[in-house]
Amino acid sequence: MPTFQQDHIVLNYQVFGTGDTNIIAFHGFGKTSNDYAMFKEYFGAKYKVFAVDLFYHGKTKIDGRKIRAFSKQDLNTFFQAFIEHLGINKFEVMGYSMGGRVALFFLEQFASQIDKMYLLAPDGLKKEFWNWLVTNTKTGKNLYGFTIHHPAWVKTAVSAGKKFKMLPDKIDKFLDISFGTKGARLRVYRVWKLYKHIGFDVDALTTLAKSNQIQFEIVVGKKDPVVSPKLCQEFHKQIGENSKFHLIQAGHDLFKPHAIKYIGEKVL
Repeated sequence: MPTFQQDHIVLNYQVFGTGDTNIIAFHGFGKTSNDYAMFKEYFGAKYKVFAVDLFYHGKTKIDGRKIRAFSKQDLNTFFQAFIEHLGINKFEVMGYSMGGRVALFFLEQFASQIDKMYLLAPDGLKKEFWNWLVTNTKTGKNLYGFTIHHPAWVKTAVSAGKKFKMLPDKIDKFLDISFGTKGARLRVYRVWKLYKHIGFDVDALTTLAKSNQIQFEIVVGKKDPVVSPKLCQEFHKQIGENSKFHLIQAGHDLFKPHAIKYIGEKVL
C-alpha cells in the first residue's frame, strides 16, 4: 500500500477506481480505509479514490510523543504536502463520522480546490461537551483516566439515560466500539486530544461553500444515535441549492449493504 511520510507521521492510504475525478476519503472512528473498498464497483472508471488511514487507525503511524494535538496550521501544512504528493489540484472530499470532521477541515482550509463534498453522518458540526471537558480541563482528564481503567460507570450512566429517554436505545453499539476495550478507550482519548483545536464556525464554512460553488451530498441515518439528523439537515439548508440531503433508513453505521447500495446508486 502507498504511504506518505512527513515529520513524525507515516500516512497509509489506498487507491480505488481508475477515473479522472479524484476523491480524498476519510473513514470513521475504529474503522480504516478498507471501508471504502466496499464502494469499488461504484467508483469504477469514474472516480479515483484516495482512502486514508487516519491517525491512530489502520496502518498509519504517528509519534504521539512528538505530536499530542494538531494546530490548524500544523494540519494544513501536513495535508497540503499530502495533496502535492498525490499530484492533484482539484478534487472532491468524502468523510464519514470522525472522518467528516477532517472533511470539514479540508473545506475550511482548501475550499478553492474542492469541487464536491460527501458528508456521511459527519462529526464536527457542533462542539461536543464531553470532548471539550476531557481535552481541556484537569477534571475531565482525571475522569477519563478513571474511565479507561473502570468503564462500568459509563454503562450504568447510559442505562439510566436510556431509561429516562435522554439517550437513544441504539447508543450501545456505538459505545461498544468506542469504549468496549481498554485499547479503544485509550484511542478515544488520543484522538480527541489530537483534534482538540480542530473546530469550526459553521457560518464561515457555509460562506466558503457558497463562494466557491461547492456541491454537497449529505447523508445521515434516520435513527442515528450519534450524529443528529436535524443538525445535518440544518447545515444542508444553510448551504442552499448546491446541497442535496439524504435521510436514509439506517443508524450511524452507513457501511452496511443497503446503505452502501443507496450511496453508490443515489449519491455517487
